[in-house]
Amino acid sequence: MNRDRTDALVFFGATGDLAFKKIFPALHALTRRDRLLMPVIGVARSRWTLEQFRAHARRSVGQDGAVDDTAFARLAACLQYIVGDYNSPNTYLALRAALGEAKRPMARAVPYGPDDGTIAPWAVVASLPFAPEIVLPTIADFTRYRRAGDHQYGFKATFNPTFPDPGGLPNGWVSPWHFGINEGPIVTMIENYKSGLIWQLMRGCRYVVAGLRLAGFTGGWLSHEEPRADLRRGAPGVGPGCGGGD
Repeated sequence: MNRDRTDALVFFGATGDLAFKKIFPALHALTRRDRLLMPVIGVARSRWTLEQFRAHARRSVGQDGAVDDTAFARLAACLQYIVGDYNSPNTYLALRAALGEAKRPMARAVPYGPDDGTIAPWAVVASLPFAPEIVLPTIADFTRYRRAGDHQYGFKATFNPTFPDPGGLPNGWVSPWHFGINEGPIVTMIENYKSGLIWQLMRGCRYVVAGLRLAGFTGGWLSHEEPRADLRRGAPGVGPGCGGGD
């Protein structure tokens, strides 16, 4: 096996909602394309057997669409399951045993799983309005040392200084990709830090206000905020998103 390729996949929180809705369907799709040729080890606190875990995975794939029986049989053969507390050393001893001869496992933590050291620069920038005294020096550090790449589109999606980069980058592994879904929060939160404009527009949109209240949200600005007069139905220049032309 190529030493630069991942040879096992570990995901924590394997019995949770995110894994059910997203992870298993993605694994099934990879298996159908012959792209998943490695052990897949789920770790969670639920006291399930391996057969229960496999049945859970099949239900997940079935809710996402039709199950390819041949592909799922191959996926099921790859699946392993470890019951354990994330704070217990015994969990990681069991994981090490399950990994066997794997040399380059990839670990991912869905909510409430452990931290594997991967950092998302866009999430840091999106926190700018809330903690500028922390975020601004962090952005300066990312930029100075090129920790998240050096590109005209800004920071790469993620990086992990604890994981060696196959190409020998001094600051560890850096994602090769940019994602538009990451750039949106960066742009909007920089503007909110500077002027609060996006928040003002949101609070002035009667559809947003009504929707939040119908969803049961109360308190804070919702207790007293009314849509701005210039954003109500019929106001000049207002688009359909905030009560203009429907």
